[in-house]
Amino acid sequence: MKKIFFAITAGMVFASAVSAEAVAALPSSSVWFAPASAAVGEPVTLSALVYNSEQVDATVTVKFTTGTDTVATTTALVQQNSATTISALWKMPAKNTVVTAAVATAVDKNKKSLPKLIGTLGTTTVGPTAVAATTAPGVWASVPFGDKISAWLAPWIAKAEVFRAKEATHFAELRDTTKKKLGITVSVQPTDPGDKNVAAKAVGSPMDYVTYVFATSCATLFASQALFYIAIVLIVLLLLRCIVNLII
Repeated sequence: MKKIFFAITAGMVFASAVSAEAVAALPSSSVWFAPASAAVGEPVTLSALVYNSEQVDATVTVKFTTGTDTVATTTALVQQNSATTISALWKMPAKNTVVTAAVATAVDKNKKSLPKLIGTLGTTTVGPTAVAATTAPGVWASVPFGDKISAWLAPWIAKAEVFRAKEATHFAELRDTTKKKLGITVSVQPTDPGDKNVAAKAVGSPMDYVTYVFATSCATLFASQALFYIAIVLIVLLLLRCIVNLII
């Protein structure tokens, strides 16, 4: 069993390295294409991650455009407070081409427009010599079925990135709010009219300090891609170790 654990550990270490490169390879706009090795004229899949921050399900229409030309249009349902990868087929162009993905329309079940969801999602460069950062992770290029693996991996990492960014913002706001609260002071009226040197008392409680330290730590963790994925790998390894110990 120990050999199995060590084999799994080695696999997880490799996966962590792949995840780190995959994260670096994904554009911050969460728009990409695959496979990167497609020849000119062969099919490629254009993908964009759409996040619905509304409290209702939304039907969104995403357009992939090159300048003034629309190359693909896809409509899909995105559930409330969740992300969905929306894809469309295209053909590999003969030269590098910038493709822009944008939500053209977004409506709820009553056909009411959701303007907050409408707008540009990002761009990616599609072409036979496109920069690796606009495609799925290049680490898979020398692996059998690497393009299929990278195409499967990219949407999952993109969803993780949406979660990471959302939590980073949440904890940063909590940190800043608590920090301001700890910095607020109130003037205390002197009991003796002649005593003018009365020190101000801090509003913050011990719990506020605990909250501030916790929020600062979490904000740092979620703000760093490397720390975030390393933490995930370490947690998985710890769980595997506990499972192996229970079995043994």
